Amino acid sequence: MAASSKEQALKMNEKGLISPVFRRVITVVLLLGIAGTFMAMYYLVYLPQQQSDFNRRMFRVLSEMANNFSVRVENFGTLSGKSSDIPVRLNAFSKAYGPLYEAHDSLFDETFKNSFRGTSDSLEAIHSYPHFEYDSISYQIKRDAIVIDSSKKALSDILAPLISIHANTFESVLLIKSTSAKTEKNSTNSKNYDTILYKSSAFDIANIDADSLFENKNLQAAELTEIDLEGTKYKAFLMPFKMKIEPDQTFVFAGIISKKDYNQQSQNIPVDFLVTVVVILVMLLLCLPILKIFVLSPEENIRIADVRFIIASIFIIPLVITLISATAWLYIYPERFTLNVLSSLQNDITDNFYREIEQCINQLKTYDSTIVHPAKAIISNYTQEDSISYEVDKGKVDLRKIEGIDTINLRDLAFYPTIYKNLEVVHWMYTTGKDIASWRFTKDPTTYFNLKDRDYFKDVKYKRTYTHPYSRKDFTMQAVLSKSDGEFIFNIAIPSDIRISKSRKSIAVAITSKMYSLYNTVVPSGFEYCLIDQKGNIIFHSDTARNLQENLLEESNDNHLLQNAISHKDSTYINHINLYDEPVKMIVKPLDDMPYYLVTYYKKRGEYLFITHIVAFVFLCMSLLHLFVSLFSYCVMMTNRRLTKLLFYPSSFSWLKPSFDRRDYYVRNCLQLIASFILIILFSEILIPEQKHLYKLNFALLLPLFTSTGYYMVKSAKSIIDIEHTSYHHKLLLLGKEKFLALLFKMKNILLFYLISVSVFGILQNVLFYYKNYSDAEAVQVRILLLIVFIPVAIFFISIVNINYLRSVISDVFGRVRQVKEVTHSSKRYLTPFIISLILSVLAITVIPALTLTGYAFNEEKQLHFHTFQVELAKKIQDRRVSINPKLWQTKLIMFKDRDSTFQKKADTFIDSLKFVKERGLYLGGLSLTVKPTVDKEFTRRDSLQIVEHVSSPR
Repeated sequence: MAASSKEQALKMNEKGLISPVFRRVITVVLLLGIAGTFMAMYYLVYLPQQQSDFNRRMFRVLSEMANNFSVRVENFGTLSGKSSDIPVRLNAFSKAYGPLYEAHDSLFDETFKNSFRGTSDSLEAIHSYPHFEYDSISYQIKRDAIVIDSSKKALSDILAPLISIHANTFESVLLIKSTSAKTEKNSTNSKNYDTILYKSSAFDIANIDADSLFENKNLQAAELTEIDLEGTKYKAFLMPFKMKIEPDQTFVFAGIISKKDYNQQSQNIPVDFLVTVVVILVMLLLCLPILKIFVLSPEENIRIADVRFIIASIFIIPLVITLISATAWLYIYPERFTLNVLSSLQNDITDNFYREIEQCINQLKTYDSTIVHPAKAIISNYTQEDSISYEVDKGKVDLRKIEGIDTINLRDLAFYPTIYKNLEVVHWMYTTGKDIASWRFTKDPTTYFNLKDRDYFKDVKYKRTYTHPYSRKDFTMQAVLSKSDGEFIFNIAIPSDIRISKSRKSIAVAITSKMYSLYNTVVPSGFEYCLIDQKGNIIFHSDTARNLQENLLEESNDNHLLQNAISHKDSTYINHINLYDEPVKMIVKPLDDMPYYLVTYYKKRGEYLFITHIVAFVFLCMSLLHLFVSLFSYCVMMTNRRLTKLLFYPSSFSWLKPSFDRRDYYVRNCLQLIASFILIILFSEILIPEQKHLYKLNFALLLPLFTSTGYYMVKSAKSIIDIEHTSYHHKLLLLGKEKFLALLFKMKNILLFYLISVSVFGILQNVLFYYKNYSDAEAVQVRILLLIVFIPVAIFFISIVNINYLRSVISDVFGRVRQVKEVTHSSKRYLTPFIISLILSVLAITVIPALTLTGYAFNEEKQLHFHTFQVELAKKIQDRRVSINPKLWQTKLIMFKDRDSTFQKKADTFIDSLKFVKERGLYLGGLSLTVKPTVDKEFTRRDSLQIVEHVSSPR
């Protein structure tokens, strides 16, 4: 029994354990199993989580919009005291009065301080009553039920900035005001609808019943529902919320997105997941033809299709491995580039922010002195230049000499900023938080507020100030939404001890500004920054619409690396983090002596595109090259085939199996490949780098042709060499003369196809490679032409060399006696040249062209990336330059018509600095901005590459 089982096992071993049908079934099942595993992971694990995360993000966006809307509406309704300050004009004094004296002008100083009226005590008896109208919000200011003032603001002005942050998130956003009581809706038989206060798009929604959209009638909370509009299915994200101004009413934000877009965004396959699956499946498919050889049974034959698949695998697998390795290498450049730019942004923004704060502090100290001695401040402003158009004497100035002085408020002259000109308001606060003096650099009327709820006032009052890291001066700061218009402003305050009048003494003075170092700045495309507090709230963002609107921790799904960096106050580099549903790399750095963190990050989509462009180009070119080599080989093969009367190709598959008889053939193939490499290297000498770059590209595309041509030339010569050299064995080095012409005639088809291929390459060469103005491209063309001629000649002579003769000569030189070994012993020696020949062929046809094309594509993409980098920066600088002028026109920066006045010269210098000085918010990521005396603005890179933008005059 045991013997029979052994015999059966032996028979099974002889026939093969796996039959062809069973093997194919196993292969298909294995591939389907791998693909099914990934699909199961996607649909059962990833997809539900992706949809949950997407829904959570949509509701978070609506919640942020609701909170920010409530804050803006409430701030807009804040009561303020209208300015009752008395203008300080020259004609208010005696007509004989004119000169101001720095040392003893107490009359002017007292008049100046008494002109500030401060916050009225009756402001607390006045109340605001806001209410919503059809598309706006109205405020009635009442005192004892008597309306004394009213104002109105369109809801679109409040909501448009909030919705613009998420312009690509929803197709439409609706603000609905629900009816306060259900009984009101059911009181009549007619249908009652809720009020649509705002809708952001052209959806034709005339009326709506918000309650009908909620499935749970007993609970109103964030909910996702499906609606049908204009015959299209939509998903509606509903976010109900309350507001303090109307606590009895329920408001609903509805974000609408089409069901198609919802499915695309919530069910998208991640790139890394897709790439991993594709690479695994491709590698398995490529390995199957080779693996089949090891599982064939003795009864099976190798088909011509198997041979073709094996040859394809031998050349395609190295290509895939080369592309994967090149991709890993290509990451080095964008990684270094982005890290350098992120570090540069960190250093530049931090330094500019610190310096701007220091300027604000110094300006505040100057204002503290100005309000005490305004005459001295005015004289000081006018004695800084000698080339002024009015008379100035040391220690005094005659105001009557100034053109248009009767129409100028002397308060504007005294407070004209000499250190920091980017301010909007300077104001002094009393111990109760009320403003007691205020001056606006903008042309808006001065207003007074009670600021007891502001943190910067509390910090000064309770001595919780920060210390400036450079000057070590005390200050505090806070970003808020303005109480006058709900817009973003930044306040910097310092302690003050100035007596404005007998009953009013300040404890703090503050500047309101937009901070040019962080607001409306220029940063390279793809790069962003934000200043956050310890809770992750965004104070400043490079996208100014996001200021005070979002929380970075929430937007990053509470990433633990970011949380640790904030909690431990560490300077941290995070290579991968999802922010706003995009992969980014990030640097987090705490500010010295402040509870704030500067975060700079880069959207990795730019890196992915950079690498994808290169890999796709190389893959396309290599596919075309392999197709060309295959076509060339097929044409040569078909011209050498002859049919017998049995319609059978006499060529067999014996050439596939390595043998000792072909050892010299393998050696010749190695020699012709090595000769091609040597000639290519020799002809590359004495070329400048730009020429070498073009030369490498040319020979990379020609190398597969050289290899294929050499292979078929050596193969054609093999039969003649075997006959010719059998008799003489070691006596002849080259082929006999009588066989020389016969060999050339036999190679005629190969040489003909070679010449045709070279002609096609020459045409493509001029079209694709020499359209640029390369320096001395003729030198490259000459060298390529020499390669085209000399390499086939070298291959021809190698193909007719007697390897045995060379072997005997080498043995004689080294004093060795050649011993003829049996085939069984020599079989160990022919595998080495066979393997070397195969490796060199793969290198020449696949690896070297792929690497060369990768280097070429990398250089071209890098230059394109840099030029795009420059052009986009130029566009941003131009947009910022254009936007600055309208904002400055709203200020008192230019007070006089005299273009040669001291004030005008300083104003022009400040305007130019805002537009073109790096320290004023131009973060160019390693580029420098040079403004020439002409109207051209030139970007100059440190490696001498530059791009010039033609713009109009800066003024």
